[in-house]
Amino acid sequence: MYDFRCNLCDAEIQADESYVGQALVCPLCSGAIIMPDLVIQEGTDFLGYSIQEHFDSNLLWNSYYAAGIEKVRRKTVIIRIPSTFFLRNVSTPERFYDTVVKSGTLNLPEFPALIDRSILSDKVYFTFEHLEGYRHLSEFIFEHRIFEYLDSLNILRTCAVALKKAWEGGAILHQNIIPGNICINEAGDVQILNVGIYDFLLKDYTLLENGFNVWDSRYMSPEFVKHGKADSPSCDIYSLGGILHVLLTGRHPYENVDSESIPDLPVPNPSICDPTVPELLVKLLYRLMDKEPTRRLSSWDQVIVEIDTILPKFGGQKTPTIMSLTGISFKDIEVGTEMEHLRGKKSFAIKKKVTEQGEEGEYKSTDTIARLKPSKMVTVHGYQI
Repeated sequence: MYDFRCNLCDAEIQADESYVGQALVCPLCSGAIIMPDLVIQEGTDFLGYSIQEHFDSNLLWNSYYAAGIEKVRRKTVIIRIPSTFFLRNVSTPERFYDTVVKSGTLNLPEFPALIDRSILSDKVYFTFEHLEGYRHLSEFIFEHRIFEYLDSLNILRTCAVALKKAWEGGAILHQNIIPGNICINEAGDVQILNVGIYDFLLKDYTLLENGFNVWDSRYMSPEFVKHGKADSPSCDIYSLGGILHVLLTGRHPYENVDSESIPDLPVPNPSICDPTVPELLVKLLYRLMDKEPTRRLSSWDQVIVEIDTILPKFGGQKTPTIMSLTGISFKDIEVGTEMEHLRGKKSFAIKKKVTEQGEEGEYKSTDTIARLKPSKMVTVHGYQI
């Protein structure tokens, strides 16, 4: 038996290892979940690398920090291993591997470089460079930290410039700009993860029909949610507006609302979370996240010009393409001791926990065995896919 936690209610549950990668029903919340892969333990030799730490898993990847032994010796890298669920359901894995290689060889400093790979049937992995000092933006949400206004604008601008290069260099979109795909360091440098791979995933209908979903409706434009339209920079510009909301407030847009209602809700006002947010930045967010695509900023050039117009009002300049700050300063939302750095922890909107009786309250752990879900259909973030 394999012990793991439900990603919906955090229940501690068990299932037979043969169910890895299959849809199960959580015995506590009755939600549909995919049984995760077994974690490779620290110190394990893995095809020329020594595993140091498991830091993330989703329906696409299992991600590890590792040290090179035979390859890139003594260098810390990130190893991404496609999940069992993904490999079982993807229709053309070879095309996906080609997509990842293309994504990892764009030769742009804002996108992590692919430095090694294996696509043998039983040994599929991709090794990416690991730049010390970078943290996922999602970690700052967990800590309820926000950025100074000038730093927020500079980070936003760096993202816009990088995505402009990708679009102009090969019509490459991101299509899943979420805090977990944005990394920053104390100097204000930015890394954008997984650029260019989601177009393939969106077009693999077999994969989607079997329950694959790594998107977050809080960052998806209304036309993306309602009509599956994500074929221009407009969809990424909308998502970048959600990132601005995180930078300004330390919180996701549309927290604690029904995901199905998000496309029809007004653009989130960051000043509701923090009344001190300047009106100029609120207006910028509205321009990025306008629900009507024809009113939204529609090109990366427009986004950059808009940011450059605002920057001087916060002590900034129309800065170079690759932004470099002397240091990022943060503002605490909550009074108290700063929380310990929790690398790799999931930090999206805190879900309500339930008791075994199904009422809101403190969760009681259980080792109840999960059962197979009879249908392959899985509902995630309001989508039944």
